[in-house]
Amino acid sequence: GTLMGPIIRDSTAIMLFRSLVNLIKVDIYMSHTTNNTLRTLGEYCPRLTQFNLPINRRVNADACVELFESCRGLTHVDLSHCRELNDATLLSLTQTCAYVKSVNLSALGATNAITDTGVIALATTYGDGLTELDLYNCNNITDAAVRMVSEYCPNLTLIVLTNCNNITDDSIVALASACSHIKTIKLHGC
Repeated sequence: GTLMGPIIRDSTAIMLFRSLVNLIKVDIYMSHTTNNTLRTLGEYCPRLTQFNLPINRRVNADACVELFESCRGLTHVDLSHCRELNDATLLSLTQTCAYVKSVNLSALGATNAITDTGVIALATTYGDGLTELDLYNCNNITDAAVRMVSEYCPNLTLIVLTNCNNITDDSIVALASACSHIKTIKLHGC
């Protein structure tokens, strides 16, 4: 299910997750979500495979780490615009969730929190299982990370590098030569 808007409060989301223990996908688009919501989600919904938490500025890395530890079957993770997250959050994801296929980290570069370290961990951990990677506006990503992605993730079908100002043509050449399954590539502002 998708939770949207300021009407749904943290207490309502917590009650919902305690009741719907068979959830496998959740989209949380709401400004009132807190760390307690994520802890409850992890505790009561361990079968979760798709977790989307875009545009949330109240949830911190520790709560995400707890969720990853509880929901080890995650395959799709959207952490876009979650300003409190960093490379350590991604390292935790790679250490606890073995089946991730899609990762959206768009706009996490604005706080300089996501660097090559986190992206390289994703690439080397998920390898050919990773099919979608969104790094929109991750300004600290360089050619080193993109080369590792192209080397370890040949089955990518989507990659977004829009506004990744530190990558060069070398990254694009590496992707083109190693990732022949790409169907969508976004490079605006590179």
